[in-house]
Amino acid sequence: MNASLPGRIEEIKFRDGEWVEEGRAVLIIESMKMNIPLYAKSNGKIFYFVEEDEFVLRGKKLFIIED
Repeated sequence: MNASLPGRIEEIKFRDGEWVEEGRAVLIIESMKMNIPLYAKSNGKIFYFVEEDEFVLRGKKLFIIED
């Protein structure tokens, strides 16, 4: 999933390689003083391309979920 807006990675909810279920919040982006959760769109193992406190621009790849 890519960032739909610029912001700071407030919290990463899972570790790399951990199993996530569809609909679970996997990370929180802080943008314009709002905390915006991003949710898993499928079941699988999650792998992140960002770290907590990192500032990201719109379009930055944040994570993937593999079966």
